[in-house]
Amino acid sequence: MGSARRPEARIVRGIAEVDAAAWDRLAEDDVFARHGWLATLEETVAEAAEPVYFLLEDGARLEGAAIGYRLTGAGHCSLDEMLLGRLARPLGRLGLSLRPALYCGPLIGQGRHLLWRRDHALTGRLIDCLLDTVCSYAAAERLNLAFGKMPVDERELLGAFAGRGFARTMNWPVSVLDLRWDSVDGWLASLGGPAATKARREIAAPARTGVRIGAEPGFADAGAAIFALFEANQRAHSDKPLGIAPEFLRVLSRHHTQGCVMNVARDDSGIMGAALLLTAGRAAGAPLIGVSGDPRNRKAFTYFNLAFYDPVRWCIEQGVRRLWLGAGVYVTKRRRGFRELGLAMLIRHRSAPSHVLCRLLCALHGRWARAKLARDGIRLSPPGSAP
Repeated sequence: MGSARRPEARIVRGIAEVDAAAWDRLAEDDVFARHGWLATLEETVAEAAEPVYFLLEDGARLEGAAIGYRLTGAGHCSLDEMLLGRLARPLGRLGLSLRPALYCGPLIGQGRHLLWRRDHALTGRLIDCLLDTVCSYAAAERLNLAFGKMPVDERELLGAFAGRGFARTMNWPVSVLDLRWDSVDGWLASLGGPAATKARREIAAPARTGVRIGAEPGFADAGAAIFALFEANQRAHSDKPLGIAPEFLRVLSRHHTQGCVMNVARDDSGIMGAALLLTAGRAAGAPLIGVSGDPRNRKAFTYFNLAFYDPVRWCIEQGVRRLWLGAGVYVTKRRRGFRELGLAMLIRHRSAPSHVLCRLLCALHGRWARAKLARDGIRLSPPGSAP
């Protein structure tokens, strides 16, 4: 339940100022909003260098929270590039930019980044209080405001944006697997005959090729080698670096050991691949993966085992009910039982004239993104409520 009083708002500039247990009770199954993960990002991700945490408190009880990042420097261009693409720089010279901005959304992964007590009697009021607090801060600081990577099945939250003047577009959808099986065999059987046979063959491949895959509790000791694989995978799929400091895994092991699993592929000569799995309650997410160029990885299906089979096996064994994977390779994931879930992005420019143009660009961006997905055979369900 919850008090009928309006909770008091408070702002802090570091997650260390908030009790970890109280915060994680609020975050619940939000994999990318856990206290230890946020602490890790603060120390290792440039965009997290200026965090702003908005707290709603009823006495000593934490009722709600929002996670924001001030993106003010010239290097913080992810929001501009998301919306404007290659036009970001020329339009920026003409004065159209989302910098400086307050961004409320995951820097890595996906999720709400607006948290509230789900058992509160007046959840709508909590959400309105959170949005009022964040919007007031952004206006006072003359910051553009963006809420990103919000799953479209959070309909109560998205509905609260109605009437607040936000432009809406989309981030690339992510893949999710809702785990309703009690065993890996049950999951494989659900894929159907040929797909199940193929998956079983791929699962057995590492043992045939001398590659061992398993969780590595002391992953920080091999942090440099694992980080190099993550960085190489990022550069293979993008022209940008990972954007995470090299000491990331050491910091992660200090702040978030209980909330992560590092699956590592090895042979007698060393590490051949690795994948990070984050856990929170009955959910898990896999934000980072890397596989070496060793030709045996192809025969061992190391990537598929690290990306799909081992995380699914672990989740089923641990009673996890939802596994989140990132954007892209949707057809490959769909063949293994995953489905696509849309992510919403909502933006409000601090300048009224610029916001008119921002609305137009968001509409065009959303239309272009859906058309691109449709060409790849991906058709998302219409969102439940559009602001």
